[in-house]
Amino acid sequence: MVSARRSGDEPDEDDFEIIEVYDSFQKVGEWRKPDGSQPNLRELGFEEEELCPPDLFSSMDPTDLSFSEATGNEGASFERSYHFAALVLWPKGRALAIVAHSAGLSTTLPLLDDLVRQWQQAEGDASSAARSDALELARHIEQQWPKSEWENSGLSRQGDTANFLTSLSCLGTVETAVEFIERVIIAGAYTKADNEALVRVLEQMSEAGRSELLDRLFRKKAVTCIDACADLLRKLTHVDYFQDKSATLGDFSSMLTVALPDVARAEKKGYRRPSACVVSPQLVVDLVAGIDPIDPYSASIVVEWLLTGPQDIDMDDVLLPAALDLNKLDGNQESASILHLIGTVRENLRQRIAEALESPADWSRPAKLTCHCSQCNDLSYFLANSMQSEWRYRAVQAKRSHMEATIRSSSCDIDYHTSKKGSPHTLVCRKNQNSYYSKGEQRKRDERDFAMLVQ
Repeated sequence: MVSARRSGDEPDEDDFEIIEVYDSFQKVGEWRKPDGSQPNLRELGFEEEELCPPDLFSSMDPTDLSFSEATGNEGASFERSYHFAALVLWPKGRALAIVAHSAGLSTTLPLLDDLVRQWQQAEGDASSAARSDALELARHIEQQWPKSEWENSGLSRQGDTANFLTSLSCLGTVETAVEFIERVIIAGAYTKADNEALVRVLEQMSEAGRSELLDRLFRKKAVTCIDACADLLRKLTHVDYFQDKSATLGDFSSMLTVALPDVARAEKKGYRRPSACVVSPQLVVDLVAGIDPIDPYSASIVVEWLLTGPQDIDMDDVLLPAALDLNKLDGNQESASILHLIGTVRENLRQRIAEALESPADWSRPAKLTCHCSQCNDLSYFLANSMQSEWRYRAVQAKRSHMEATIRSSSCDIDYHTSKKGSPHTLVCRKNQNSYYSKGEQRKRDERDFAMLVQ
């Protein structure tokens, strides 16, 4: 390794010195129990001082050697690897604590799941050693769970949060599960991946406890995690542990209805919001299908807002896919809100299908450009010219590249290539009928979608 001490604007050889860097790591894996079985335990790190004797490596020959030559910014490296079998001993009463403190969630969560499964296979015996071990390991995991919202967001998306909650609900530790939900989900990160586990935990709670927990969750996350909240509400409409769903879940449907304008304002102003706040087809489906069985009036407000509100919700990218999905739901003919949304999308398709579809009568082409500089104005004049099919733009590379970028970003009906005869080179532009062909393909899709929505 080379180290530099800056002594002026241009360092010389005396400002550098060569130093050596020593680094090492130790890990133990490919575990086996005394009976030869393989536990669900991944690699664990350890310190060299934990070996017996401590200087074991110094008396062994390496099992693998590798050498890398020096590169421009890095010196040569020489690596030695040692592989051997080891007998691992630790106090029986602290085995799970050692694993929990030495390994990460990628190791402890599968191990907890394995212990829960062993307990369930023992017919749920409350005195089972597997259950005692699972409870102990769960306690260590809960204590060491990351506090960073950023870390918890990743754990939630990849399903680790849900896996831990599922294990807690299987063990019947409802109080621990609720405390975990309060600390990690409500006060931290929440995604749709958590909802299946949340539904299971809620089932084990009292009616009052469920309502209080859901109230805190929706009040905290209705705007920033509206997609997850809508998905949860829709799932809760299918459970059977609420005495009166309309009374219990009505307030939460109202919270989502009120949250929609805040979500739209955040998008419109360009705030840095999580993708969970984007009005997507799935969000539309979850909102309408989740709210309508509980509060049809609120569902009608949501649909009216989606169709006529101040926000710009794309018909083809958002509302059409949502309408197609809603059309497949059982009982959709009984929902006035769903029928209103589907009917509006269908009418939009009908009007578009009725438009004349004719090939260009001359050489004029659409000229809505993303740039209005002087050279792009020349491109605009060319596109509007009904008599001109080809334009040769002779310019330096930077200007030609800018013209090509405008053609691509504006989806112009132009094919282009560079003629390298002469200097500077020439960008040769020829008009095509891509817009007409695209409209033809769009017409086929519209007719197919319209047929699906009238079924």
